[in-house]
Amino acid sequence: MDKQNRHKSAYVLLLFVLVLSIGCAAVNKQHPMLITKEVREGGSTNFASVYFIRPRPLKPKGVADDPITVEYQSKTLLTIDEGSHTLLHIKPGTGEIKVHSRTKFTNQLTPIKVWRARQYKFIEGKTYFIHLKRVDEEYRGIFYEPQPVKYDKAKALADDTLASGEARSNPIDKLTDFSEPPASAFENQAPALPENIYKQERYLK
Repeated sequence: MDKQNRHKSAYVLLLFVLVLSIGCAAVNKQHPMLITKEVREGGSTNFASVYFIRPRPLKPKGVADDPITVEYQSKTLLTIDEGSHTLLHIKPGTGEIKVHSRTKFTNQLTPIKVWRARQYKFIEGKTYFIHLKRVDEEYRGIFYEPQPVKYDKAKALADDTLASGEARSNPIDKLTDFSEPPASAFENQAPALPENIYKQERYLK
């Protein structure tokens, strides 16, 4: 192989790696509330199908654009990039979905860790769509709200994202036979204002 071809091959390999690294989700397969593919293929139907969708924002916002971590029942569930969505199968139960990220307040140079959370009830046989919605509080920082959405909204959000993991073989826009949860399956919570969560941070002018 001559020098030119070696450079071309190296470029193609680098491009391939970059494509794989964009729009992906790393799942904690050891989470006790996850149902594995092997168990489902064994005939188990005791789970809820949960899509997590993180659209790509219109404007970059520094550290807020980094991968974010999603927790369920106080244990890490997954880490997800911008422009990605994935599908997890979760045991029926109730717990808090908490999204951890980093942001900067206008009067600080160093980013801080922040979070937003919402209580969910996952019901066997139901399909959930959770929009990891970026909320820009301007000088109060950027947060990610785990917001429940209906199928039509989820389909629109997923249009500009890459499927990761099991969402590749179960694309949102191809879903036809599924059951969404009742409105009572998740709590309608008021927005959690930063000044009520991060009282130790002196960021208000």
